Amino acid sequence: MNAKIDDLVDDYLYAPRFPDDRDFRVLLGKLSRLSIDQVQPEFEKRMAIASEEDLGRLIERFAILFQTDSVSLLAHWLDHDSSTIRWLVCQCLHDVGNASVVDGLRRRMFEDPDCQVRVEATGALGKVGTLNVLPDLERVFLNDQETDPLGYSPSWIAHSAITDLLRSWTSRQIQGNPAPSFEEGFTAGSIKGEILGRGIPRDPHGQLLNLARYRDLPRSAFGHGMATKLNLNTSLPSIFEVWTTALCGDSRFERIFIYEPLLKNIAELDCAIHTIIDVPSCIDHLRTHSPQFNG
Repeated sequence: MNAKIDDLVDDYLYAPRFPDDRDFRVLLGKLSRLSIDQVQPEFEKRMAIASEEDLGRLIERFAILFQTDSVSLLAHWLDHDSSTIRWLVCQCLHDVGNASVVDGLRRRMFEDPDCQVRVEATGALGKVGTLNVLPDLERVFLNDQETDPLGYSPSWIAHSAITDLLRSWTSRQIQGNPAPSFEEGFTAGSIKGEILGRGIPRDPHGQLLNLARYRDLPRSAFGHGMATKLNLNTSLPSIFEVWTTALCGDSRFERIFIYEPLLKNIAELDCAIHTIIDVPSCIDHLRTHSPQFNG
């Protein structure tokens, strides 16, 4: 049996994914039917003697295979001598990580000498971290403006990661029949959401910023929008807005999220979420404009 697993792992590691991934998917299916206890020793055996290139392949394929169950093994490589390996591990943890790796990612975000690793660790914290990392992300946003070869800075990614954390919390709260406002405490502070507008009509051409409610707002107030598979089940009529504010000591983090369920699922996406990042410049306008739509 071990010999069979050994062969499967070898075939899986080197099966191409592009342009044709059929063999890869077949091997992935076969290995996924085995337990992690059966397969992980085969990966660890190879990792112990692997070159940097092969170690990267082993880490990536193990993460794909076992998803969240791969986290403890991946975290072991966060302190590897190679910045390429540290970067790859942070990238994998962005996709499959959980709260158990927050301390390791925080360490890489603050201490790694390689800017690309710090960028990737910061982004991963926005995906898998808890609200308690908001002050850490603010510190990076204010202080780490170094750019990597692709032009990304930890500061810019930290700003996006703050948005990701606030959006994730908000999206959980609006499921079901949410109250007009809702709040929660956490170790580092507190967070509150307030429904600003609901039942806002759609633009016939699908352009949110053409709506009278938004067209007079400064374009610089808007951050990046996104489309996602939210499986939203809420009593709130679309389009609706939520003003989310987190307080951590003297720090204030706030965003306005505009939820626009898609009329047709596109590539398994069912909701567009637009973001206002400059809340102070917009909040008075949204509170007073088109009051028939206010929450």
